[in-house]
Amino acid sequence: MISTFLFVSFAWIFFRVDEVQKAWLFIRRIMLNIYESPIENITSVQGINTFLYIVPLVSLDWYFRRNERFLRTPKFKFLRYLIYIVMSMIILKNLDLFSDHEKIEFIYFQF
Repeated sequence: MISTFLFVSFAWIFFRVDEVQKAWLFIRRIMLNIYESPIENITSVQGINTFLYIVPLVSLDWYFRRNERFLRTPKFKFLRYLIYIVMSMIILKNLDLFSDHEKIEFIYFQF
């Protein structure tokens, strides 16, 4: 599961950039940052956000790997809706509805 996640994340770099050379530079920069200052990467805002999003999702995926329909039982209805609400709040928080940043068009619509 972790190898699939890493492979897909790695492949998205090549899918997103204009030139392959830029992708290799980006990967090189990632590796150098991890090697030179690992603690700084973890304690930064981006590093904390990475752990807040990736770790719970990977943990839940690992927990439900044998029974994907575990939360659909009536006994866990409250927990399922709580997860939906928390995930919706995280998504809405990151929409940046009120920011002045330039919006980047979703890559699917660029073809």
